[in-house]
Amino acid sequence: MKSFYIACFVLASFACAVSGQEAVPERPLGFVYLDDARPKVVLEVFYDHLCDDSAASWPTLKQIESEYSGKQGLEILIHIFPLVNHHNAFFMQKAGEVVRNETRGDRNETDDAFVTFLEQAFKQQEEFLTGAVDMTEPQVQAKIAEFTETATKVSKEKVMAGFKSERVDTKSRNAWRYAASRGITGTPQYIINGVHDYDAVKLDFDGWKKMIDDLMTRPS
Repeated sequence: MKSFYIACFVLASFACAVSGQEAVPERPLGFVYLDDARPKVVLEVFYDHLCDDSAASWPTLKQIESEYSGKQGLEILIHIFPLVNHHNAFFMQKAGEVVRNETRGDRNETDDAFVTFLEQAFKQQEEFLTGAVDMTEPQVQAKIAEFTETATKVSKEKVMAGFKSERVDTKSRNAWRYAASRGITGTPQYIINGVHDYDAVKLDFDGWKKMIDDLMTRPS
């Protein structure tokens, strides 16, 4: 699991405190991977597009979604928490927000286009890590915009505009602040029914299924 720099967390928390309260988001934070109107179990997953450990855990999350899709009781929300040691991760987060804005309406729908974007980003991480070391920020943004258009059909022009959008910037920062406020210090990490489960990162699919099924069968 990728660790986050504590000093940056403290500085960011201080900056947040002195800047005042942000506007309340128009919808709950997080990208909906598996929706449920009245979930018994809510699984919140915290990822960084450019984190190799996040990418390594993705196949297991896909298995979980496939196992419980069409059944009742489980909701999966994906939150993006860009780590400071991944220089281009915040740009990737903003591109993901643009994808959501352009492809999704009501919250009861899942964020399928974003999930496609996330999965493709996991597959091509090195292009935006070592492959972008010698690029300027405008060059990186253009590269991400082109990648987003290829992965999701959201135009590169809209993604480039999103990099300059105050609304997209606020949404991205609110997502980061939410994760930090919940004690998230790296990726991947998991909150299950409101509780931060530090050991969940060790679970394979069978371990996840056992936990979820157990929670499902407990009396309310």
